[in-house]
Amino acid sequence: MVPSGDTLRFDYSLKDHLGNVRVVFSEKGDILQKNDYYPFGLEIDRNAPVQTPAARNGVNRYKFLGKETQVATGYIDLSRRFYDPAIGRFMQGDPVTELQENHSVYQYGWNNPILRSDPNGDCPDCPDNGMSFVENVYYDMRDRASSGAYTVGTYIGSLFSDNVKVEKINATYGENGRQLETAQVEGNKHVAAALGVLDVASAVPSSNIAGSLMAKVVGAKSVINEVVSSTVKDISRKLKGALTEPTLPPKTLASKDGIDIVHYTKSGDHGPPHVHVKGGGAETRIGQNGKPLKNNPSLTTDQQSVVNDYKKDIKNAVKKIGAWFNYNQQ
Repeated sequence: MVPSGDTLRFDYSLKDHLGNVRVVFSEKGDILQKNDYYPFGLEIDRNAPVQTPAARNGVNRYKFLGKETQVATGYIDLSRRFYDPAIGRFMQGDPVTELQENHSVYQYGWNNPILRSDPNGDCPDCPDNGMSFVENVYYDMRDRASSGAYTVGTYIGSLFSDNVKVEKINATYGENGRQLETAQVEGNKHVAAALGVLDVASAVPSSNIAGSLMAKVVGAKSVINEVVSSTVKDISRKLKGALTEPTLPPKTLASKDGIDIVHYTKSGDHGPPHVHVKGGGAETRIGQNGKPLKNNPSLTTDQQSVVNDYKKDIKNAVKKIGAWFNYNQQ
């Protein structure tokens, strides 16, 4: 809401993943301001013609990270310190220097402005949860390691059973303390497992910020062992019974009008997973989608009719056969 003569008007803004204001528009949808930035926050003026800073600030001064740009200096007020986007450095030293010996006290976002932001001038990505910088780094490391170990464990389980889903652990902090919940991993499960391994590895004392913290904490190794071992125990409980040999469907799935749909999984059949259609024409092998495998005879009209009637049963059966093949590495 901004003054407009003797009245007030509503302007709206669109932000990117770091909280930078990219577009300001009016209630009518007219674009009032467009902002692009170099990684460390210096503006790229793509307007035609190029506007003066005064003209651009006349619309909206709250741009980079949604914070106010000072008209006289061009510095950005990030609450605890002023920041100069032209050089990518703060004008005052970092009030939180512990465990950041590898970085200048004037650096911004641990020199990684694409992924990290520092909207309050204290530390990159510090959540406003009442905890200190040290506590945030420590608990972030612990939660990432726990989730990574859990993801790797469920990933291994998913290789043996379709009933096991690859999951992660989401940790949130609020008035009720630390809350944990599991959620299914979206996207490529192999990539998720690889990232989980890296998250567990990052908990080992090293040169990174979390590792530096762990190297200085008394009993760090025991903490890491506790995190990983407790997570493995949770995985074991979750997967109890899941790593047994999958149950195969009945040998005969359907029989109708002299046509049988069967499988010979334990009698010499090999992948890809399939079932056989016998009778009503030449015997053929079909997959989960009910279509003949490569180099197999096409279904006759009668065979196709039976397959259509039992399509759901065929799909579930072939899925179970596939799980059995995976378990037995066939």
